[in-house]
Amino acid sequence: MLTLKKVLKSSLTINIFSSILAIFLAGFFWIDLSGQGASDNLLTRVSVLIIGAVSIYLIWTRLFPTLPILYMTFAGCYFLYQLLFSRSWPIYFIMILLFLILWMVFPIFHIKNNHGIYFFLLVLSLFEVFLVLSYWLVNPISRSLIMAITAYLFGGWLISLDQKSTKGLANYFVFAGLAFAIILLTTRWGI
Repeated sequence: MLTLKKVLKSSLTINIFSSILAIFLAGFFWIDLSGQGASDNLLTRVSVLIIGAVSIYLIWTRLFPTLPILYMTFAGCYFLYQLLFSRSWPIYFIMILLFLILWMVFPIFHIKNNHGIYFFLLVLSLFEVFLVLSYWLVNPISRSLIMAITAYLFGGWLISLDQKSTKGLANYFVFAGLAFAIILLTTRWGI
């Protein structure tokens, strides 16, 4: 007999929910609530749509789970920062939405063991980074990229923990360090 817990843990359900989230975030990036964000550029809009479509394909094939995680964390945080600053939504509601987005992103890691405590640590660390970045006077794109890098590092740590190997972990740190340095060097300081 199927229970709700079995249905929610099934691969098909995870893929459907993750795909719906990816489609929603791509659609949001296309219409942009602020009217003054980075998504005013047609090239940016089209590239986000293409990355979203590739992410949906990768969710279903499980070939490279890192890109959907990066995409959905980036687009989700961009969406939440726009709600926070353009629409002045309360921070507690933004945190609930961030939790829901992370709840849909976490199963994409395809961790074999039950790591509920690690999900809690991921959510707690990303909450902290999200709140710290909300006081940093940079544009939402840079904030969202930093959130995606944090999720990428945490995902690399989880994957190496699940595989009981630290060989690939150095690659995650090198890539994240380079990406963070590029973000810092190319950020316009001030909104």
